[in-house]
Amino acid sequence: MAKRERQWHERAMISVIIPVRDEEEALLATLAALAPLAAQGLVADVVVADCGSHDATLAVADAAGCTIIEACADRASAIRAAVGRARKPWLLVLAAGDVPDEGFATAARQHIAEADHSGARRAAAFLSLPAGAGLLRRAALALRFDMLGHSAPQARRVLVPRAEAHLVEAQPKARGHHLWRGARLRARLAARPPGS
Repeated sequence: MAKRERQWHERAMISVIIPVRDEEEALLATLAALAPLAAQGLVADVVVADCGSHDATLAVADAAGCTIIEACADRASAIRAAVGRARKPWLLVLAAGDVPDEGFATAARQHIAEADHSGARRAAAFLSLPAGAGLLRRAALALRFDMLGHSAPQARRVLVPRAEAHLVEAQPKARGHHLWRGARLRARLAARPPGS
């Protein structure tokens, strides 16, 4: 392994945090999509924070080798607890069912490398496009996010340095569009509906 590649594996990996509740199928899809990213050295660990699942969600997480946090009261407390257990300097909170597109790894690596090089680590957001949305709707949502930074808070997935973990710990509002002022990465996450 080349020196530069080894350095990447040692210091620039991401801890992924996934808050869940009764989402075994959606979690399985996300973990399957993260496996190649782990093999590439981008994802170091996955912390699954459970809010009272009654299905096989925790069995799926355990079989995949995830760190598991049980009995969280709500999504916000689940994320806070998971941030405390995450091992790497960069954190990414995903929803069960999120599946990164082919540009995700490149965009995340580039953002982290630029942040490390400049010494100004800052958060960046990815857009999770809704399952079942038509091509035009998806394109319109992506354009609005890429050009203006507007998206529903629950559609954003934020990659943050640990020092900015407060950005992922806040509970997103259920309605409305809000402006994301941080970096916006053009890679996408496809949100898969449960049972697909």
